[in-house]
Amino acid sequence: MTKKLFIMIALVLAVVLGRVGFKVIQASGQFTELETTLADRCEYIDTAPGPEDIAIDHATGIAYFAATDRRVETPRPRGSIYRLDLNDPSSAPVEVLGDVPADFFAHGLSLWRDPEGVLRLFAVNHPKSGETVEIFEVANDEELEHVETVTSDAMYALNDVVAVGPRQFYATNDQRYKDGIGAILEVFLGLPLGELIYFDGDKGTKAVGGFAFANGVNVSLDGTQVYVAETIGRKLAIFDRDTTTGALNGRRNHNIGSGLDNIDVAPDGSLYIGAHPKLLAFTAHAEDPQTISPSEVIKFDPNDGSYETVYVSKDGELNGSATGAYWKGTLLVGGVFDPHIARCDNVKS
Repeated sequence: MTKKLFIMIALVLAVVLGRVGFKVIQASGQFTELETTLADRCEYIDTAPGPEDIAIDHATGIAYFAATDRRVETPRPRGSIYRLDLNDPSSAPVEVLGDVPADFFAHGLSLWRDPEGVLRLFAVNHPKSGETVEIFEVANDEELEHVETVTSDAMYALNDVVAVGPRQFYATNDQRYKDGIGAILEVFLGLPLGELIYFDGDKGTKAVGGFAFANGVNVSLDGTQVYVAETIGRKLAIFDRDTTTGALNGRRNHNIGSGLDNIDVAPDGSLYIGAHPKLLAFTAHAEDPQTISPSEVIKFDPNDGSYETVYVSKDGELNGSATGAYWKGTLLVGGVFDPHIARCDNVKS
């Protein structure tokens, strides 16, 4: 009787684990059929490895991107920030980060301009000492002048940031657990433990939670809505924002069907979202650069919830797309590891 019970329990567990495994593979997008879209008509511009996030100053046509070689662990490389003049199709990236901070491991970034026209750049940093958001001022020569380093107990697994004031911002904590069995279960089971935090200029607090890997974050042009991308959850969350207090409410989820990453807001209010259509392929690419990780950029209309795919690379032109940013008919696409970005011109808005 005991042996039969043991066998029955083992069979039930096998069925449950098999079903969970199938659901995980299905949710990862491994069965998704892809067709090359735009990728074969783009120029690929050499950069430092890992231009993971791109922010465009639409007043000047200057794109800023953060890059770090994430595959090199010893000695740990210093990341940097670069600018690219989109007004000149022949221009090359120029490094604009100075000596501060000395320990800079780049991730998401954001631009904010004050009423007098002063431009600030906010960047997520992963120094050895902990998680920070670095604030810079863009000088007249477009070099970055470090203003301050923001720390908070609420910031423990930062991924992306969006500025909403001179030192106010939202930022995503993508995972609750960074390593160990907790991290494995959180990712494998898609547990919604990611958070969005709000730094009000004095302190950071949890604004909202419940994200299966909270990734990109951005705000609408008028500041009344906040957008959060879920990579494992494969959906976009939209919140109403109180512009006075920063409080969020009225969550609406839009299932997109791809592993969403960073979010860019175009001048017409539409969203361009970098995405990983096959998450297991992206994981394999992280371990082996020879493994192709398909890339995707999705255009989303927040007015009616409609969306379309505007860029797909499935043959290795650009692997592991993390961001797509649009400016006057030009789409820029950056990845997590590759040492180049895609510049695609004559793209319809």
